Amino acid sequence: MSLYKENKFDFLKNKYIWIVIGAILVLAILGYLLTMVNWQGMFEKDNIKVKFQNNPLVVSEKDNTLIEITLINNTEKDLDNLEVTIKDVENNFEIFCPDSQEDKTKVIIPKMASGNERIITCNVRYDPTKDFFEGTYSFDIEYSIEDYIYTKRADLTVER
Repeated sequence: MSLYKENKFDFLKNKYIWIVIGAILVLAILGYLLTMVNWQGMFEKDNIKVKFQNNPLVVSEKDNTLIEITLINNTEKDLDNLEVTIKDVENNFEIFCPDSQEDKTKVIIPKMASGNERIITCNVRYDPTKDFFEGTYSFDIEYSIEDYIYTKRADLTVER
């Protein structure tokens, strides 16, 4: 037997150690999640504008409309082979871009200088072979700037 009281440090029973370990884990998870955020994209100005010539599209008067996409190069350098693709989300429309080469929904801009903009105009026509209802239809415009793919959704309202 010892003259001195044994003062054992029981690691598993110390609640302050568990609080510190928990706080470190929470900070590590929070730090990991913050690294996944695209901070550059949050503070940039919008680099695309989309509008329809006729919105709402009244099908009894006209069976097509034009979609006008304005791309703005707000980067510091010139861009080469800027690729723009228009997708019909519900697959009820036929899209034709006169500037396309192979795929009728894809346009490639060979060169765009910093600070400039390009306007792409495409014809959007409803497909009469498919079921067609009044309402809102969505189109996704995908484009890539500096190896980052952006997506912008535009809505077209259709009435009979």
